[in-house]
Amino acid sequence: MFTDDEKKELINFEGYGSAKPVIVFIGYEEKSVDRESLADDVAARLQQRRLLGSLRVDKNEFHSGHHLLDKEKPLIPGTVKVWNFASRITYELINADPRLQVSADQKPPDSWQEEYHRLGTETGITLLTELLPFPRPNHGAFTGTYLSDWYRGRTAMEREVLPARQRMLNRIVSEPSVRYVFMYGARYRDYRDEWKPILGEQVPDWTTVETRLREAKVGRMGETVIIRSEFFGGAAPTKLTYDDIPIVVKAAVEASKD
Repeated sequence: MFTDDEKKELINFEGYGSAKPVIVFIGYEEKSVDRESLADDVAARLQQRRLLGSLRVDKNEFHSGHHLLDKEKPLIPGTVKVWNFASRITYELINADPRLQVSADQKPPDSWQEEYHRLGTETGITLLTELLPFPRPNHGAFTGTYLSDWYRGRTAMEREVLPARQRMLNRIVSEPSVRYVFMYGARYRDYRDEWKPILGEQVPDWTTVETRLREAKVGRMGETVIIRSEFFGGAAPTKLTYDDIPIVVKAAVEASKD
């Protein structure tokens, strides 16, 4: 179905956004469409990324050229939630940390909705990426999908893919422009071993930030603040909500101060 070279393309893809990001959002993995359309979606992603010609692409340019996407909506509802939360967080950070206002090449956004359109673009200050590079079905395991052609199971996939992705993400979060890194995912505590290599030898001392329903972890690595949290989305007790954003942002900005 897909070649080994195409597998490498997926593994090497860095994400959507700026070549010099100030804020990096790292999710655990990217969900995709239903199983029946999954192979077509992956083929369309590969084709569009090649047309844009970069390991990092502009979210809006990618979105406008993906033939499976409704041009008025992102890929799946989960993508909308991530973009909403990331836009709100970026907007709050820009207003709370004067350094980010200096870093932005254009005036600060007037609202998080304005930031939503700049999020993950070449002209913005964010990069959206994932620990695991393969789009998988929105529901269910990847057995019986294109991934079965490459791996006997999820464990085998992670064993091969994680080291390369961890090295890549370590390089990204170590870029001199980066000031904040959000590492998020459902049951994020279960992924501590997977996150550690991304931070290298400078694993920070974590401070617990209590939110309304859940907690987040904030630490500092050199000049960069690292935030680890549950998945952003809705009012479910396993997720961070919109009301949690000011709490987490305040703790992150405080951690950035000398």
